[in-house]
Amino acid sequence: MSGAGHVVRARAESAAAVKRPADPGFVLDDYIYYNINHASNQYGRRMEAAFALLDIDQTAWRVLSLLSNDEDSRFSDIAKRGMVKVSTLSRQIDRMVEDGLVLRAVGADDRRTVRVSLTERGRKELERARQASTAIFDEATAGIAAEDLATAIDVLQRMRGNLESGEKD
Repeated sequence: MSGAGHVVRARAESAAAVKRPADPGFVLDDYIYYNINHASNQYGRRMEAAFALLDIDQTAWRVLSLLSNDEDSRFSDIAKRGMVKVSTLSRQIDRMVEDGLVLRAVGADDRRTVRVSLTERGRKELERARQASTAIFDEATAGIAAEDLATAIDVLQRMRGNLESGEKD
């Protein structure tokens, strides 16, 4: 069989082999969520160790990254997009303000909202953290084709969307 036909057949066979937890023959090592959690846990441990050398934690990195993409963000949006409880984020932002990484201000358009933005120091620290995280990303994705990574991201975003659409706010 030619290359393209073989790939299509191999994907169809592997798709047929995907088992849900209640299916006969279910194997935890083949379960997508187990593998997502396992990879995420290993990646998180590596990131934590790298960030400890930079005196930053993963939550701060996530907040800085979110702010770099959306300057002057509402506190509530950061909590939601950053997957952080509001109480945890509040303490994190307090520390980041003390460290000079972010500024916190009352919203100009709505005084009930709190807005957070990066400082110049925050931008510099984010760049240092991005360098460290890129090295770990490169190690984790070694030998994986860019199109496979793009497919994985697309699939995970669709799965996330499916799960988020069923959530109640």
